[in-house]
Amino acid sequence: MSLTFDMQSAGDCLQDFKNKIDQFSNDDLNTSLAMDCAVAGWTVADWIFKCDGQRLGFNKLRSLQDEIRLQCQSLSHLQDIANARKHREIEIYIPTVKSSEVRRGAFGRGFSRGFDIGCLVYNTDAGEFNFWSTLQSALDYYEEYFDRNEIT
Repeated sequence: MSLTFDMQSAGDCLQDFKNKIDQFSNDDLNTSLAMDCAVAGWTVADWIFKCDGQRLGFNKLRSLQDEIRLQCQSLSHLQDIANARKHREIEIYIPTVKSSEVRRGAFGRGFSRGFDIGCLVYNTDAGEFNFWSTLQSALDYYEEYFDRNEIT
C-alpha cells in the first residue's frame, strides 16, 4: 500500500521537484512555494536511496546524502532550507545557510516583469545566493546524476 498517491519511483520524485520549480517560476517571490521546492528537492535523495541505493552501492542514506552534498553545494543549501521548513530551527548539525530574505524589486510585476528585480536570496559564510539559481543548479545536478546512474 502506498502513502504517496502516484509517486512510485525516484524518477517520479524528480518530476515532482520539476513541477514545483515550474510553479515557483510563475511566482518567484512566494516563500511558501520556495520552501516546498527545497523540501521536494532534498527529498529526491531519499527516493534515490530507497529505489536505487543498493544498486548504487549505498548501504546508508547518510552516505548517499554526503556524496551528493559534496558534488552539488546547492543540495546542501536546499537541505538546510528544507530542514528549517520542517523543524523551524536546525539543531542536529550546523547549517551552511545562515539567513534568507525576500528582496523586493523596485517595480511591481503589474508594471513590467522585465523591470522587476525582486528575488529570494539566502546567505552563507561564502556569500549571498539567489534561490532560483540554486534550484536550477540542483535540478541540473539531479538530471545528470539520473542519466549517469540509469535511474528511472
